Amino acid sequence: MMSGIIVIDKAQDYTSFDVVAVVRRLVGIKKVGHTGTLDPMATGVLPILVGSATKLAPYLVDTKKEYVATMVLGRSTDTLDVTGTITEEMDASSISFTKEQIEAAMAPLRGDILQVPPMFSALKKDGKRLYDLARQGITLELEPRPVTIYELELLEYQHPIIRFRAVTSKGTYIRSLVRDLAENLGVPGTMSDLRRTLTGGFSIAQSVSLDELKKLDRAEIVDKMRQVEQVLVHFKEHHLSDSYIHLLLNGVRLKDPAAVEGLENGMYRIKTHENKLIGLAEFKNQELVLNWRA
Repeated sequence: MMSGIIVIDKAQDYTSFDVVAVVRRLVGIKKVGHTGTLDPMATGVLPILVGSATKLAPYLVDTKKEYVATMVLGRSTDTLDVTGTITEEMDASSISFTKEQIEAAMAPLRGDILQVPPMFSALKKDGKRLYDLARQGITLELEPRPVTIYELELLEYQHPIIRFRAVTSKGTYIRSLVRDLAENLGVPGTMSDLRRTLTGGFSIAQSVSLDELKKLDRAEIVDKMRQVEQVLVHFKEHHLSDSYIHLLLNGVRLKDPAAVEGLENGMYRIKTHENKLIGLAEFKNQELVLNWRA
């Protein structure tokens, strides 16, 4: 069966599920999924998993993500972006900032921070999606969640527009980052554009648009696929003999010191001595267990 990753440059107004549906039709395989939702207004890198690669999704969400975002000062909305209903507005001509003031407002948002997610998000509260509650006019006091902003760089300021680049951990909402930056500046602000330039180890330079993909035949699409090991390089390698690999593939938990010597708790790429990828296995409680088979 066809298996691999197609890195899509998602266009605006497509949902992530729209992209999955198009790729599923083009490759003729039902088992197609994605690694992380992009809002319809957002564009950029969306890795699409095909075939057995769909089972890798849980192992790909922890990677760093990079975004380029644009925000407009002078108004805020319920969705924290320009698609929402305006909740606060002021004359933008009555405010202006220096780049130094914007840098100072960005400083507290770098590093390990607590971030309140948007009400308009797919997170659940008591089994219900927050965006479903928000559409009913219900607003909740949400608990802040720990996230990491590895890099936050001001790219451009042309009042009332601010454009910045952010490298973040999983679970970070750029709309919330925009809200918090505006609050630090003491004015309303909302996100007007978002482009994801890196996720799952894939950059925008490695992506292909859906329009380009539609022009290719199935064989050419296969050529565009990335091998699954490309997204697993952040996991350490562990080589095993054929006899141990046979046991792993048959569901045996390896405890033999010769098979697990030197391992620490965590996930490993299991490979043969000939460097062939077998799958992903987790070492925990002094046992090595196969979690995903290549």
